[in-house]
Amino acid sequence: MCKRILLRIFVRMLVGLVVITPAAAAFAWEKREFETVLKALGSPFETGPARDEAAEVLRSMGTNALPFLRQELRTYERIESTKASPVTDRKLQLQAVFEVLGTNAAPLLPELIEDLHAGRNLGVAPYALARIGGEQAGIALVNAMTNSNLQIRISGAIAVRYFETNATVAEKAVVALSEILSHDSGVMRATAADTLGILERSPAFIVPVLLAAAQKDSDPVVRMVALKSLGRFGTNAIVAKSAIAEIANSDKDEDVRRLARQALQAVSVEGPGH
Repeated sequence: MCKRILLRIFVRMLVGLVVITPAAAAFAWEKREFETVLKALGSPFETGPARDEAAEVLRSMGTNALPFLRQELRTYERIESTKASPVTDRKLQLQAVFEVLGTNAAPLLPELIEDLHAGRNLGVAPYALARIGGEQAGIALVNAMTNSNLQIRISGAIAVRYFETNATVAEKAVVALSEILSHDSGVMRATAADTLGILERSPAFIVPVLLAAAQKDSDPVVRMVALKSLGRFGTNAIVAKSAIAEIANSDKDEDVRRLARQALQAVSVEGPGH
């Protein structure tokens, strides 16, 4: 009896192998290939021949990689939500995938935007939107900066800096970021001040806002970041020169005074972008 049962199981296994379609076999192969690439990519900051080769394989997969990427996102979401185990490596791997795929990952935009506004996958979704790019992704990040959830707001404020060359998104972003400079959270204010300097838009509007933060914010870190961002505006922030000089002389924090001296030099020198 036992032998007959084992024989039936074996036959069913053989039949199962026979009826696998070419499409199913290709899908299984691509899934294994994607998993190998995911591990080989490492993070967006890694370099080397193995990483370059993995990136090339991923580019060749194109949109065929998206079903597997979607599965990995949902797996990461479950791990992130439970904090059951460290997720840093997987987060960086997924970020690297979006960096390589770029606009090829655009079909995932609706669910990434939904994840962002629901506070899911915050380790990946904002970065993914930034790497996919385009107005839809950028506006979603701008909208995130008005969310009641602090982590969502911070995520949006960090990721929107990748849209510095997108005039439509950047102009909307600076308005939202300027409003964030009055937020209760020092981390939120510092993030907003930093991104304003990176976007470097609307100096007539933003330079006075950053200067006010550099002069009056109660958190020295925010004051330092605001001064660094003023420096990024170069001579477009020349109107703030005398006020920055006053900060360099009178701020009670030594590090703030140091950053003010650096900003003073930056706004006084004509840079390549000004």
